[in-house]
Amino acid sequence: MGESVARIKAQGANPSFFGCINIVRASNTTLYGNVMAGCAQAGIYSMGAPCESDLQMDNNEIHTTMHGIHMDSYGVSRPESGCVQMANFKIWKSYDYGVYTKSESSIEISNIVAVDNGVGFLPYGWGPSADSHLFEEKYISLSDSQIVGVSDGYDCSEENPMPDIYLASTEKKRKWPGRGQWVDGRKLHHTGMLWPIFQSKYFDMKEPWHKGVVGAAGTNPALRGIVHIKDITFSNFGTSCGGEDLVFRTNPGDDDMNWPINATNIKFRSVEQNNKVYIDKPLA
Repeated sequence: MGESVARIKAQGANPSFFGCINIVRASNTTLYGNVMAGCAQAGIYSMGAPCESDLQMDNNEIHTTMHGIHMDSYGVSRPESGCVQMANFKIWKSYDYGVYTKSESSIEISNIVAVDNGVGFLPYGWGPSADSHLFEEKYISLSDSQIVGVSDGYDCSEENPMPDIYLASTEKKRKWPGRGQWVDGRKLHHTGMLWPIFQSKYFDMKEPWHKGVVGAAGTNPALRGIVHIKDITFSNFGTSCGGEDLVFRTNPGDDDMNWPINATNIKFRSVEQNNKVYIDKPLA
């Protein structure tokens, strides 16, 4: 896995985050037939394409990264529709997240194949401020996609040691802690999808990616938010690498509430019954 600038220069407290392809400020990007591999942080860092535009992305692949697709809108103007889209990617062996979102806009994601990732999909939205009594009917959707916990050719020995990037203190702190975690006497491995987060504002970039509330450094939950998943197939979630692969897990970093998931036409293939859903015990 490639090194980041912060890692190369030993800037342990540098929270900057980049991708092999950085198009966070670009719109109507054309992206066909690209492979993003060995990226220290994200494969692609983008706000997404406006939903009102024709998406010009197809046949793209990301592998051996920290995050595969990292959708982030901080400091970027929202499109007129308040909605962005992303589609047509194959993502495999992202150590933390196959698809990670942290957007002020609603998001529509489709035609994703996510295989052998630490977490296949973590949907995270933010704004407007509940503290100011504001709300917006915001949503994140994933459709026509496949999420595979562990492929037949997965090599568990490649998980250790961790990728070099995690020697940077900020990245070690931000990483997904669920791989190898023990909960209720079960050692966990890969996760298909984490329960979503919708917060009032953007978080501190030095905090873990999956957390919305981190004491005084955190934010309050938003007043609206829902995730729609439709026509998704989850495959090969059982026992692997000495742990258990889960399809759905509540987000242990967002204990204030569990946001709704509207699921339609979900299929399970080679998935053990006890591995379909795991509900974490509340912290309080």
